Amino acid sequence: MSPNHAEPLVNWKPVAALVCLKQRAFWEAVKTLGIPHYRINARVIRFRLSEIEMWLAEHRRGEA
Repeated sequence: MSPNHAEPLVNWKPVAALVCLKQRAFWEAVKTLGIPHYRINARVIRFRLSEIEMWLAEHRRGEA
């Protein structure tokens, strides 16, 4: 599944909910695990949910 570039970019909240992380743990994961994101400027980072879902599938360990 390729990312749909017409898909809107979202802030961190729906992505953190998708990966079941609270705010501090989520931002640490973005830095250390390479969660795909777009840096709009120094303070604004956005995500595409389809890219997050692909990233999760690629990094899955074991059976869910």
